[in-house]
Amino acid sequence: MNQRPAPIAPPRPRARPGSHAPGIAQLLWRGRGAVLAGGLCAALAAWAWLTFVSVSRYEAAAVVMIETRTARVVDLQSVMSGLSGDDLVVNSEIEVLRSRGLLGRVVDDLELGRDPEFNPALRPPGRLARLAARLSDWSAAQFGRPLWPGLGAAHVAPREAGIDTLRRRTRITVLPRSVVFQVVVTTTDPAKSARIANAIADAYMGAQLAVKADATARATAWLSDQVEGLRRDLVARSQRLETFSTGTKLVDATALETQRRRLKALRERIDAIPPGTGAGGARRAALAAAVPPLEARIARQSADLVELEQLRREAEASRTIYQYFLGRLKETSVQQGLQQPDSRILSRAVPPRVPSAPQRGLLTVMAGMLGLCLGGGAVVARAMLRRGYSSAADLETATGVPVLGRIPRIRRKGRRRVFDHIVARPGSAAAEAVRNLRTSLMMAGIRQPQVVLCTSSLPGEGKTTLAIALARNLSGLDRRVLLIEGDVRRRVFGQYFGDPRERGLVAALDADGGGLDTAVEHDPGGRGFDLLRGGEPGGNAADLFSGPGFAALIDAARAAYDIVVIDSPPVLLVPDARVIGRAADAILYAVQYDRTPRESVAEGLRLFQTARLEVTGMVLTQAASRGDDGYGAAGDYYRG
Repeated sequence: MNQRPAPIAPPRPRARPGSHAPGIAQLLWRGRGAVLAGGLCAALAAWAWLTFVSVSRYEAAAVVMIETRTARVVDLQSVMSGLSGDDLVVNSEIEVLRSRGLLGRVVDDLELGRDPEFNPALRPPGRLARLAARLSDWSAAQFGRPLWPGLGAAHVAPREAGIDTLRRRTRITVLPRSVVFQVVVTTTDPAKSARIANAIADAYMGAQLAVKADATARATAWLSDQVEGLRRDLVARSQRLETFSTGTKLVDATALETQRRRLKALRERIDAIPPGTGAGGARRAALAAAVPPLEARIARQSADLVELEQLRREAEASRTIYQYFLGRLKETSVQQGLQQPDSRILSRAVPPRVPSAPQRGLLTVMAGMLGLCLGGGAVVARAMLRRGYSSAADLETATGVPVLGRIPRIRRKGRRRVFDHIVARPGSAAAEAVRNLRTSLMMAGIRQPQVVLCTSSLPGEGKTTLAIALARNLSGLDRRVLLIEGDVRRRVFGQYFGDPRERGLVAALDADGGGLDTAVEHDPGGRGFDLLRGGEPGGNAADLFSGPGFAALIDAARAAYDIVVIDSPPVLLVPDARVIGRAADAILYAVQYDRTPRESVAEGLRLFQTARLEVTGMVLTQAASRGDDGYGAAGDYYRG
C-alpha cells in the first residue's frame, strides 16, 4: 500500500479577512436583477405618491433692491440718507423682511388668518386626528376621563398662526455680489403666492417710509425746541449788550490808545525834570499828581471795552447757532414731504405657470437611484452575511490551501445530463474549467500524481461530478484512466452510467472475488475511461478500506493504469475519505460556491491534518459563470 504520511504542516500565513473578497462590481452584476427591481419599485412608488397623494406648491418671487445712493431734491444733507451695501446692512434688512411685525401687517392686510392654508385650526382633521378624537371620546364615555386630556385643547390665535405659517412659507435670498433681494413665497395657489410676495415687498417699502417719517418728525420736534431755546438766549444776550452799551461811557480802542500815549508822555516829562526843590520840584510834583487819575481812567475804560467785546462775541455766537438750527429746521420741514424709501421694487411677482414642488421627474429619478442603492446594498449585505466562499482568492486566503480550479455550474437537470453536457460540449466553459484544473493538478507537485482522491465537506457539493469530469478529461490525453466509486454508501454512479453491474469494488476486495480485473467495466458507453463501481458493502465501509485488500487493489490499479481517480464520501460525515486518502497521491477538496459553510471547510481540513494528510488543492464547484472567461458559452452553470 502506497501511503503518504506527512508531518502536520504549520498553518500558512493568511491575508487579512476580506482582502480578496469578490469585488463590489462583481457582486452587483450577479445580483443585478434584485438591484434593478429595487430601483424600479422605488421609482414607481415615488411616481404614484407624487401623482396621486402629494399637493403641488407654487413659488412666486418679488425682487427688491437696496438704494445705496439717495437722490436729494435740495442740496442739503438729509435727515436719513440711503443705506450702505455692506454685509451687515444686507443681513439686517433680511431680518426686517422676516420680522413678525412686518409679516403681521401682511397677514392683517390679506386676512391670512382666515385662510386654512395659513391657519391649521381651520383645516379639517385628518384620519389619524379623527381616530384619536373618537378613541378619546370613547374613553371619556366608558371610564369618565378622555384618553388624551390635552387633545384639541391647544389653540393658537389666527393672526399668530398666520404669521408662523407665513414665516415658514417665505424665503429671502440675496443675489451673489449684489444688494438685490428675492422675496419668494410658496403656497398651493399660484395667484396667492404672487399676491403675498408683492404684499411683503410693499409692506417693506412702507416700513422704510414710516421709519423715515418718524425720524423726520422727531428731528423736527427736537429742532423746534432747540430753535426756541436759542432764540430766547439770543434775545437775552442782545438785551444785555444793549443795556451795557447805554449804561457805560465807552470810548473806542483808538481813543484808549491816545490816552495811553498821553500817560506815557506824562511819565517821560516827569522823568525829564530832575528831582529837587524849588520851581522844578513843584512842577514835578504837579505832573506826578496827574498820573494816578489818568491811570485809573485808562484801567476802567479798558475793562469796560473788554466786557463789551465779550458781550458782542457771545451775542454773535448765539445768533450764528440760532441761524444754523433755524436753517436745519426749515430743511427738515421741507424734506418731511419728500422722503423716499431706501429700496425699490425691481420687479413684482407674477403667478407661476408650473409648480415648483414636487418636481415629479427629478424626485422619481432620485427615488429610482435610491432604490438602486438600496437594492445594491441588500445584495452586498446578503453577500457579506453569507457563510460560504464566493471567490477562489477568498477560499485560498481563508484556508491557506491553493485553489486549483473553479468549475462553473451547468444548467442541466439530472446527473446523466450534466455528464453528457461535458462530453458533448468539449469547448464549453465547464469543460475548459476542468482542463484548467487538470493542468493545475499535474503541475502542483514535484511529480505527477497517479492516484487522485476527490472529496468534500458535505454531500451535494459536486465532488462526484468533479471526479467523473476529471477522469473524462484525463482520458483525452491518451492515458489509461480508472474511475473508482469510493462512496459505497450512496453509490450514485448508477445515475451517471445506468444500472450497475453485480460486481464492484466491494466484490473486488473480497479474497474470493477475483480481484480488479473481474470488477472493472472497461470504457462503459465509450466514455474513454474504465469504471469500478462501489457495490453493496457487507460491513463497515471504513473497515473495508482499512484492510489489506484495498491496498492490494490500489497497487494493482497503479500497475494497470496511468491515473486512478477515486470519488470518496464527504469527510465530515464518515472517516472513509481519510482512510482512502492514505493511498492517494493527491487530494482534491471540493467546496461548493457560496454555499459550503466556512466552518465545515475548516473542520474538514483539520480532520485531514490530524490524519497526517495534506490536501493538495481546493476546487470551487458550482460557481457562477464569469462572462469574461473567454471560453465556452457564457451563462452556463455547473450542477453536481
